[in-house]
Amino acid sequence: MMRDFSFQLELSRPDFKVEVSSNLHEGECLGVFGHSGAGKSSFLRALAGLERKAKGNLLKGNHKFSLSDENRFKQLVLSFQDGLLFPHLSVEKNLAFASRFAPDLGFMEESEIIECLNIQHLLKKKVSQLSGGERKRIALAQSLFTKPELLLLDEPFAFLDTNAKIKVRDMLQILKSQYKVSMVLVSHEMLDLCQLAEHLLVMEKGQVCFQGSVDEALTSKDSPFIRQIGHFTKSPFVSLKAYVESFDKRYGLSELKTEHGQKIRVSTEHKVGDNVLVKIDAQQVSLAVSDREQGSGSEVEALQHISILNQLDGVIEDVLFRDDYKVLLLVQCGGDRIISQVSGLSFEKMALEKNRRVKVLIKAASIHEI
Repeated sequence: MMRDFSFQLELSRPDFKVEVSSNLHEGECLGVFGHSGAGKSSFLRALAGLERKAKGNLLKGNHKFSLSDENRFKQLVLSFQDGLLFPHLSVEKNLAFASRFAPDLGFMEESEIIECLNIQHLLKKKVSQLSGGERKRIALAQSLFTKPELLLLDEPFAFLDTNAKIKVRDMLQILKSQYKVSMVLVSHEMLDLCQLAEHLLVMEKGQVCFQGSVDEALTSKDSPFIRQIGHFTKSPFVSLKAYVESFDKRYGLSELKTEHGQKIRVSTEHKVGDNVLVKIDAQQVSLAVSDREQGSGSEVEALQHISILNQLDGVIEDVLFRDDYKVLLLVQCGGDRIISQVSGLSFEKMALEKNRRVKVLIKAASIHEI
């Protein structure tokens, strides 16, 4: 039986009203992005049935549940940002208490959850002895011990160091792909959402100011990340899924192949065969054009006397943003979409208009794994 969800809710706050409606397919993640005070956590609490004044419903398939009474959906679990644990119990007893409420359905084994989150050594500790990051991982484990069908995550990567963050992220990917757990993930860090979310809501003052795919959020003219540069992000970027084809030990260069077949080199070591997600900042992407007539249809020749290794053939798909100082260009590179930020002067001198063929230049050292 498919476990698709849809919801609509509203909640009045002293300074604004939270209004959100969306849907979520089984095993997908809905990302919720916004600055502090945008209403993200209020939205999660309302969806979890923790706000008495919230109005609205949640649908699971054809079954309708109220957000404000005893008929609300029970297999929905909110993992709080600050980790609500019983301070008088050990970690082990906190987890045992949570498992008492788990239904009899197929889910990740408790021992596997403990191993994935690397909390074996914490089981006998009191909650008061835990660091902020440890509390975060225990709170997530506690939520998962209840075997949720819909998992609400409020800043799950806060307080985590890099290694712990990777472990949590990998486990959430397993829950999505293998156990078809649907998720709503709140974060103020767009890179986290790029890793896990298929769809994105951007909130401001309780309202949804953008709703669409993560790719649309990063590359659409209508996205607040493009329209409001400097407010939601300092510099636009794109994320590309890629496969590690080889590693050149002598030069410390990994060769990646994107899902659309483009080959790029990055100056970090990756394990051959791994799938990676990389970030390319618009400010790190330069463009070159040919002296030939732009309507000739010919590709721009590769530049021979230049240190930049990544030279991709591209066509300008759109001008996303323009003022007197900078221009954002969306460039199509064989199916991959890359954003380049150029100066207003370069834009005019090079005649960088739609459908112009260009050579996309990206330094290997400027491409980073998310």
